[in-house]
Order: sequence, then structure tokens, then C-alpha cells
Amino acid sequence: PFETPWLKKLVTEYSPGRIPSAQNLNLYWNRSVTKTRGFHIDCVEPSLKGLVYLTDTNTFEAGPYCYCVKSPRDKFLRVANHLLSEACQNPTDAPLVDLRHIVPILADAGTLVLSDQSGIHRGIPQSPGMERQVLVMRYA
Repeated sequence: PFETPWLKKLVTEYSPGRIPSAQNLNLYWNRSVTKTRGFHIDCVEPSLKGLVYLTDTNTFEAGPYCYCVKSPRDKFLRVANHLLSEACQNPTDAPLVDLRHIVPILADAGTLVLSDQSGIHRGIPQSPGMERQVLVMRYA
């Protein structure tokens, strides 16, 4: 599903001047993960990941992925987080987030989510007893 023609076209259009391809596939199987990494970015330059929920992740208790939708274009947040993250354990942490633009991705199993990893994101902690499985493909 990560190499279908329509998806390759979409990923290529998102990355002008490059022809990205599916690079590595990871399976994440989270069970009762009640402590997750805070908001962060994976990279500074636009970079897409495709996530496919393998289990229903349509409640907050399941620990859905969430994304700050305007963060890839918010220069103030980028600069402020870069300066603040120098004091953090990880230089890609994003201690400042505009909560008005956080969107939890609640969806059923089989849903494909494309995400620009230069935007601020995180997985929401799960409730005890909950499980989430997701396949993640990085395009480069």
C-alpha cells in the first residue's frame, strides 16, 4: 500500500525537486504505554511518513497520533523551540506548542495518515489495558 501509484504521485508532489521513495517500514505495537515522548519534530526539512493504523485507534484511551497542523509553517515556533530545545535532552523536542492547532488522529484500523515530520507531533499516552498497532513508512 505504501508504493501505490496514487500515493507515490502525492508524495512526489509534496517534495518538489525530489523523487522520494519508501525507505523503511516499522511496526509499532504499543500496549498500555502510559508515558510517551512529548511534542517533537523528527527533522527540520519537510519529510513525509505514512502511518497505517492496524488497530482501531478512535478513542483517546488508545493513544492516537496527534499533530500541530500549522507548525511546519510557524517560523516563531520553529525558532523558539530550536532555542529552547538546546537545553533539553533531545534537540528536536518542541516544548512550545500552539494548543489551538493540535489535532488527534482518531481513526479505524486500515486508515492511512500522511504526516510531515517537520511538524510538531507526538503519540498520546494510552490508558492501561489499551493496545495500538501501527505501520510507519518513511519516505526519503
